[in-house]
Amino acid sequence: MQTKLYQCFGLTIRSDMALPCLPASVGALEDVYFHVIGVSEMPDMPADIQILGPNECQWRENTGNWHVHYTDALNGAELHFQVDLNEKRVEVSWTDGVSTVDIPRVILGAICGRLLQWTGRLAMHGNAVQIGHDAVLFCTDSGGGKSTASAALVEAGFPLVCDDIATLKIEAETAHLQPGYPHLRLWPDSAVGLGEHWQDLPTVFRRTQTMGNKCYRDLQHCPELFCVEALPLSAIYLLQTRIPGQNSTEINPISGRQAFPALFANIFQKELLAPESAACIFPVLAAVASRTPVFLVRAPEGLQYMPGFADAIAAHSKNLASSKIAD
Repeated sequence: MQTKLYQCFGLTIRSDMALPCLPASVGALEDVYFHVIGVSEMPDMPADIQILGPNECQWRENTGNWHVHYTDALNGAELHFQVDLNEKRVEVSWTDGVSTVDIPRVILGAICGRLLQWTGRLAMHGNAVQIGHDAVLFCTDSGGGKSTASAALVEAGFPLVCDDIATLKIEAETAHLQPGYPHLRLWPDSAVGLGEHWQDLPTVFRRTQTMGNKCYRDLQHCPELFCVEALPLSAIYLLQTRIPGQNSTEINPISGRQAFPALFANIFQKELLAPESAACIFPVLAAVASRTPVFLVRAPEGLQYMPGFADAIAAHSKNLASSKIAD
């Protein structure tokens, strides 16, 4: 079976399953190999599995291998990932009834998020866009508006850097953000209010009965709207609950001491953080919190205010860049 190399979230992925969201890469040693087993018998589950939701669980063998398992609530079909970190290999298998077109989305979401964490990389639950020569990162809880915020900036002409998973590393004393893939996902009611480019978008998953009807805008044919290179991170914006009646965007700084716990709360899949992963991730998180300005942001309630929000963030970020140059 033919394999291809892909780059995503700072990972080099070799896969014999096509990952249609990503352009093929060349000339790099892979961080992980996804090997497709196909339709297969499922492994026996141990008694001490970690239940992550009604249809998701994981466990770890004494060998250190991880297993991540999904069950379709409607037809009982099962999807399974066995992760061997020593061999840098992930085996993908499933039973009849699994929608195989949805598997790449699971790989590029929950599975890549786990791999980043298990290999000691700092992955934040956030979206990022490019403003000038830098990236800015939006973090908030699921449903808190980070996709809508980044979509408003993309609509204003600022390129997307990553969606939902943001990988950070320290290079030359500065936090750098790794690019994801050129799809921006958001809920249909948010997409409707963003303009003509956001209408009639395809759903992220084909099997929306179990995975939800979140849609996405494909930016791979709009190279001016997707950044393919790692960028220095100039600011992190923590989006707060919107207040009805507010008509302007409020942006307020917080201290590095306040920033660390706030950023920790936005680590991707932080509830799955293992002690050995934390030992690698925490020093990077502390460096990011101390070296990157962090701001609390409260945007107005209502999609009609999003162009003004985009203008406020762009102006604020550009002012930060100007102040840095002046210093």
